[in-house]
Amino acid sequence: MDLDNIKKTWQETDIKPVINDEKIQKMISNEGHSSLGKLLRYEKLGLFLIIPCSLILILAWNIHFTLFVMLACILVSGFIWQVYKLNFLKKLNVVNMNILEISSHVNKYKIYINREIIVGVIVIFIFFASYSYLTIDTDDSSVSVMTIVAIKFFAAVILCITVTLILYKYMYTKNIKKLEASIKEIKEFEKDNQ
Repeated sequence: MDLDNIKKTWQETDIKPVINDEKIQKMISNEGHSSLGKLLRYEKLGLFLIIPCSLILILAWNIHFTLFVMLACILVSGFIWQVYKLNFLKKLNVVNMNILEISSHVNKYKIYINREIIVGVIVIFIFFASYSYLTIDTDDSSVSVMTIVAIKFFAAVILCITVTLILYKYMYTKNIKKLEASIKEIKEFEKDNQ
């Protein structure tokens, strides 16, 4: 009889596991933290790649001064943007932030990356259009020369945009989705425990 009462009491008891910051940290650490680490490494890599890319300025100087100025502006603004994104990502502190702050931070970073892709595509188009225009031989502007320049322009733009989109998908989008999945898992866990 006592065993039946204990069994009945046990079944009626609603035991809910408690979620705390340590459990949240561990859940994010699994997939999310490694994704966050990868994103930080990619931002640092992007920052350091600007240095060898600046060597292109020497070539641009020899081709055309306007091209040199354009590339210099792109590289300087790219460096400043990379530093900003890196610092923004470093502020994501999974230990001291609650899940809503983490989620908001990740969403903002995702918006930054999406805007960076759009601006990158526009910059690629403008750069190659300027390059094509500045390197055209004005003495020989026949239809065949203009056709070759146009084909080179569109091939370069399509190639650069394709490579850029593939790199962003592999480096950023994949890792942001893993972070979002970790956050979603924690939100569901918290929801189930309330």
